[in-house]
Amino acid sequence: MVAMFLAALDQTIVATAMPTIGRALGDFENLPWIVTTYLLTSTAVTPLYGKISDITGRRVMLLVAIGVFMLGSILCALAPSMLALILARALQGLGGGGLISLAQTIIADIVSPMERARYQGYIASVYATSSVAGPALGGFMAEKLHWSAIFWINLPLGLVAFWMTNSLLKKLPRHERPHRLDFLGAGLMIIATTALLLALSLGGPHYGWASPPILGLIGVSLVFWIAFVVRLMTAPEPLIPTEILANQVVAMGIIAACSGVGVFIGLTIYTPILLEGMYGLTASQSGFTLIALMVGTVAGATLAGRMMVRFKHYKYPTLIG
Repeated sequence: MVAMFLAALDQTIVATAMPTIGRALGDFENLPWIVTTYLLTSTAVTPLYGKISDITGRRVMLLVAIGVFMLGSILCALAPSMLALILARALQGLGGGGLISLAQTIIADIVSPMERARYQGYIASVYATSSVAGPALGGFMAEKLHWSAIFWINLPLGLVAFWMTNSLLKKLPRHERPHRLDFLGAGLMIIATTALLLALSLGGPHYGWASPPILGLIGVSLVFWIAFVVRLMTAPEPLIPTEILANQVVAMGIIAACSGVGVFIGLTIYTPILLEGMYGLTASQSGFTLIALMVGTVAGATLAGRMMVRFKHYKYPTLIG
C-alpha cells in the first residue's frame, strides 16, 4: 500500500508545481513532457513487470521498482535543466510502472477472491488520499520551499516502502512461470508514441502542420504503430495479449478509459498553468483549486462502484459518468 501511495501521490503532486518549475528552469514550452515521459515509460514497462515477476518473484521486482523510482526522484530533484528533468522523469516512470501493478498483483496473490472487494476499498482510499493531498502539497512545497521538494519527499516514503517490502514479503508465494518478454513491442510503442507527441507539440508554434518535419514525424509514428500491431499479431507473447483486445467489451472499455484519462490528465496539466499564468494565482491557490477536481473524481468513482452493485449491467453507470 505504501508503494502504491508513492506512485499515486507522484501523479498529482507534480501538477501544481509545474508552472513554478517552468519559471525556475526557464522553459514553459516543454512542461507537458514532464508528465508525458513519465506516463510513456511507465505504461510501456507495466506488462513487463508482471511477466518478469513471474520468473524472479514479486518481492524482488517490487524492490527493483521502488529503487528505480527513488533514483529517478533524486535525479529529478537535482535536474539543472528541463531536458535533464524530462529524462529523469522517464527513468522515474520505469520504476513507477511497477509500483501500482505489482502492488495489486501481490494483493491478488495473497488475498482470497471473497476478500478482494474489501482490499479494493483500501486501494480506493489510497488513491483518494493521494488525489486530495497531492495538489495542495505540491503547491505548498513549490511556493514555500523549492520545486525540488516534491521529488525529495519520495525518498522517505520510498525507504519505508522498501523496508516493508523487504521485511514483510519474504514469505510471499512464488508463481514461477516461463515467459518470453516482448521488449521489441515495448520499444515500438514508445517510438511510435514519442514521434506522434513530438508532431503534436511542435506543429503550429514552430512548424506548419503540412511542413516536412511534422509530416515526417507523423509518418514515422504511423510506420512504428503499424510495426507494433504486426508485432502484437506475430509475437509468441506480445506486450498486450491479442485475445484480450479481441473481446469487444474489453476493447470498448479501453477506448472509453483512454478518453477519460486523457481528459483528466489534460486538466491536471494545463489547469495550474492557466490559473497561475493567466489569472495570477499562487501555486498553493491553484493546488487547492485542483482539489475540487480530485474530490469530484473520487466521489464519482465511489458512487459508480456502489451503482455497479445495484445495476445488472455495468454500462449504465458508465453512460451516466
